[in-house]
Formats: sequence, structure tokens, C-alpha cells
Amino acid sequence: MNTKTELWKYFKIIRTKTKLYLEPLSFLRGDLILFHPIRSSQNEIVFRASGNSIEIQNMREKMFQKVNAHDAIIRYNYSGFDVIASDSEYLFLEYDKLIDNCIYYEVVKESESTLMKYDLALNNNCVVSVNQKQSIALSSEKDLYIYNDTVFQRISDGKIFSIDAIMQAFQKLNVPLIDEIDPFPSMCFFHDHWLEIEISDFRFFLIHLDTMHPYYFEGIIDVEGNYVYRYE
Repeated sequence: MNTKTELWKYFKIIRTKTKLYLEPLSFLRGDLILFHPIRSSQNEIVFRASGNSIEIQNMREKMFQKVNAHDAIIRYNYSGFDVIASDSEYLFLEYDKLIDNCIYYEVVKESESTLMKYDLALNNNCVVSVNQKQSIALSSEKDLYIYNDTVFQRISDGKIFSIDAIMQAFQKLNVPLIDEIDPFPSMCFFHDHWLEIEISDFRFFLIHLDTMHPYYFEGIIDVEGNYVYRYE
């Protein structure tokens, strides 16, 4: 597949109540290795593109303009486009997450990372405060967490969870393996509504973060949304 030409496989997703539409992205071309739609509507699309060259068509002038980056998050509509974030010689972009009406992304420069938030309604970027003792964790689904040794915070609603409170909830299960839990966050996995802790092969403690109800499972499990699926 020659990515140096405009491709019909680049598409815009338009979702209505009953139908899903795919439209060719005639405004995008270049030597691309990644196209990642972040949010789309009938009026605009926000996407991330990476490659040796990225060009976007300015609909007013009917000409293609080169984006001066190899990795960029771009907001495009028929009035023009804005580069929300882009890499450079000494800076690169990590993950991107759409939470509510904001895009969170991490910028890394000389081994120092900064969590950024772009508000789609206000059309502005700002730095999310994360101190040196805190770390960032991605949910397996859509959310994002900031944590330290004692608490963690869910970005989507700002709710803060105490590790001590979670451990006390697990102790109520009266499972002997509680003593084998490693110090947080070792062997911990974040989901949108759950914290999962793996004790050993196919043995797990989970807590539902919205109800703080603890569970213990053995076997193969899968976490999705508000549910945990256990397979025999």
C-alpha cells in the first residue's frame, strides 16, 4: 500500500442515532504511518497523524499545506485547521485520551513529561498539575489516572481513592491471599470503573470504584465497563 498518495482508506466517521457513515478524507495526504481519529462529527474531525510528511488541504484556498511535524494532533473543519500539539527535534508526544470534551496528551522533552489538556469547547491548551511524586496511568478503556503511593485520582470525574480504604475493603473478603498483595501500584491495572490487582497466575482482587465493593476471582477474567467476565 503506497502511503505517499491520497488513500480511500482514510475516512471520517459520522455517527447518527441509527447509522454510521464513513467518508473519504480527501483533505489529508502524505507519507503517513498512522491515522488515529480522536473525535468526529458532521462539522469537524480531530485526529492524530504521524509520518515523514503530513499535508492538509485548506478548503478556502483549495491548496495543501504542509504540517511542520512528524507527529501531530490536528483539529480540522471546512474553515481550516489547527494543530493542537506536535512533535519537534527535542519533543515527542505520548498517548492521547478523549475524556468528556477534552483531549489529554503527554508531551516528553529531555526525559521530562508534561500532561496537557486541550478543551475542545474553549479551544485552548493548558498544563495539568502533576507533581514530581505523582505518576500517570492509563485506563485499559478511556480514562486516565494520577497516583502516588497513598491515593489515586480518576481524571474524568476528579474522584480520589485511598489505597488504605481499598485494602480495608479487601480485608473484609477474608481471603488469606490478602497478605500477598504487593505494595501499590505493583501488579495493579486501572480500568474506567475498576482497580484490578493480580496476586498470582489467575488470582485477582478487584474493587468497583463507583461502589467500593470488593471482589476476589480465580481463573481467566476480562474487565469491560461496569462488568467483570469470568471464563471457565
